[in-house]
Amino acid sequence: MTSKNLKKLFLFVLFVSILGSLSAQDSQKALHDEALAFMNMYNETIFKSQDKLTIFKKKGNISKLGTEKTTGDISGTLTYSCKVKGMGGDAKLIYENYSDFPGIVINGESNILAKMNLHGWMYGMTTVTNEKGEFLGTIDYSKLEIIHSVDGGGGYTVTLAGKEPVWIQWDEVERPADRVMEYTD
Repeated sequence: MTSKNLKKLFLFVLFVSILGSLSAQDSQKALHDEALAFMNMYNETIFKSQDKLTIFKKKGNISKLGTEKTTGDISGTLTYSCKVKGMGGDAKLIYENYSDFPGIVINGESNILAKMNLHGWMYGMTTVTNEKGEFLGTIDYSKLEIIHSVDGGGGYTVTLAGKEPVWIQWDEVERPADRVMEYTD
């Protein structure tokens, strides 16, 4: 093989390699966008379910202590329970076959462990299926930071059916205007 042919072969391999890299980046972006759209759809149900709770929405740490239960518009229950734990509180939101919208059924927990200053971390995982029980995805809360009682750092790990887990930064997720807070820290 001549040096001219080697040069052509090298350039061809380089070109194919660059195309492959761009294709992989496009594929990752598409998967991220799909996971973010799923997360935004999921959050519609989460926010609607939380709006049905009364103790959960109260202002002040002590007033949030207690237990209550609500039902989904279509099926299932959401149980809220908050207890003192150490120098803070442990709030549990437990979803059991919960559905407010057709096609979305939530099972699992999204819990908050926070100090008296309302800063802490979430923990737990929820699984989303459709009404036939077919797996759609999971939301892992274990890397989500809480600031002033709401998400304020970190993010979610979203795993869609048959796909690799995707990291979604907390501030990428859509939320109703009344859930957006200005932080003064």
